[in-house]
Amino acid sequence: MKIRTLALATLLLAPVLGACGSKYCPLGVRPGIVIEVRDASNGAPAAGGATARIFRGTTVIDSLTGRFGTQGESELELVSHATGPGTYRIVIERPGYQTFSQDGVVVRGAGGDCGGNITTRVRAELQPVS
Repeated sequence: MKIRTLALATLLLAPVLGACGSKYCPLGVRPGIVIEVRDASNGAPAAGGATARIFRGTTVIDSLTGRFGTQGESELELVSHATGPGTYRIVIERPGYQTFSQDGVVVRGAGGDCGGNITTRVRAELQPVS
């Protein structure tokens, strides 16, 4: 029974111990960048069908693809866990929309014993192609 309890505790705490070794990190593991993707013409969620690439310099650090829900609705956010502290460029493409690009997206480190990120939120308003 003790082994089962220990195994369960390990599984439950794994997400918050990842960056800290054996230390407990109350903030858990935070994504570096969360991108809210909307249609600029009506404000509707527009991440479904969109592809985001996150660059550090000329290197692609992460590539994200939005999905559609079971009712055909679009996701609202694209979430990157691959981005640590640094400065990034985001490029988002979706059929029927102009390419969105934003330079100078800064992710800061959380500091302390756990390290990790302070999540940076970006709002991307995609302009429909005329």
